[in-house]
Amino acid sequence: MKKVFLLLLLSCFMQVPLSAQQKTEYICREPYKEFDLFYGRYNNANISLNGAVMSVKQISVLPAVQRHDISKGKRAYARQQTWLFMNTGQLIRCYINKIYLKDFQEYDSIPSSLFEITYDSTEFVTLYDFGGLGRIRGVINPYGNDIYYNYDENGHLTNVFTYYGKANVMSEKAIYLNENGKPVRVEDNTYRDKRMHRVCPSDFGPRGKKRVDFVDTYWYDERGNKVAHQMNNGKIVTKMWKYVYDSLNNMILEGSCNGYNGNNKTCKCKDFSAHEGYEYDDRHRLIRDYSIGEWQPEGMDNYYQYDSADRVIDYRHYTVRGTQRRFKDHIQTTYDSTGRMVKREALLGEFPINESIFNFTMAVLEECAYDEHGNLVEHVVYQTKIKPFKIVRYQYTYDQHGNWVKRIRYEGVSRDSTAVTEILERRIEYYE
Repeated sequence: MKKVFLLLLLSCFMQVPLSAQQKTEYICREPYKEFDLFYGRYNNANISLNGAVMSVKQISVLPAVQRHDISKGKRAYARQQTWLFMNTGQLIRCYINKIYLKDFQEYDSIPSSLFEITYDSTEFVTLYDFGGLGRIRGVINPYGNDIYYNYDENGHLTNVFTYYGKANVMSEKAIYLNENGKPVRVEDNTYRDKRMHRVCPSDFGPRGKKRVDFVDTYWYDERGNKVAHQMNNGKIVTKMWKYVYDSLNNMILEGSCNGYNGNNKTCKCKDFSAHEGYEYDDRHRLIRDYSIGEWQPEGMDNYYQYDSADRVIDYRHYTVRGTQRRFKDHIQTTYDSTGRMVKREALLGEFPINESIFNFTMAVLEECAYDEHGNLVEHVVYQTKIKPFKIVRYQYTYDQHGNWVKRIRYEGVSRDSTAVTEILERRIEYYE
């Protein structure tokens, strides 16, 4: 499905006072999605729980993998993740450890509590630091590629620094804002000079002379719409993309500035050529995106239909090659009364699914079922509509707040042949 990247000026950092009856959660919403600021790397920090939570410690073990490791003479380990919250609900930090276990063979019988298993050492993996302010300040791991964030006095993100090998600055994103806190220009610089050294940890930024290897520059209009994307090799602009909007801020065209070669400090475009077009309904919902011109080997023409809650329920994809047009994919999605997906079916073609869970990428049918707490209890996928290709089932144990404290995952090709593939346990502490 063709994704249309629009400017999302949503806060990624939640600062919501809460009482014991409310939720404690951190859900990362990417504020500058179109230039991959976060690239989905903070899903590990996401969590949503009932009540005023002080801390969560979660241990994950993959039984089949661990038994295989033991047979090879390797040390068995579990993945431990910890979230810490302030009493006002802000996430302070989230960190991940790898804990090496003793006497892991006993796990075949599935003990009553993973927290009772002893371990002999802990290896630090990743730290997400929010500084108690509800805004992420750094992502640190022992293997390098640390990331640090700077903000202005109003809490708007202004810089992102990525380090290579713990000492060298690999890239920097600089975000220039207007007086209303909206972006005017964003520069994404990749550095060739590997001698850049980090200063003290409290100083979130590099020092020294920088040799730029490549620059992506994004330009915005006064309404906050991204209007241009320049690609620079460090000396000249090698390519420029342009985006056109209607009076309602809907992007209707995007394309390139042909034959562009120069050092343009503005977003003026020479010889604009549209490559893709977009159409919307009266609620500003995308109802069609399509290729313009001769695409090789083929172009596309996509159509979308929505329900009353603006969820896509019907998607149709056509391929276009010259004057030939072929109906390739027709996907329908059904939701329950709370907005959860219960069925996705390909009436024609197929659609992508979560490869990390199912070990393959495309399916023709998937069905989901949930319990009274809203948690997924069964996920069935089909590569053909004759019989299920894989079934994933979940069994939960809940505490008095309605939060699950143990989750067992089963996988198989039928409901009668599933086996345990993961056990998660949580130890949750609450503010009284």
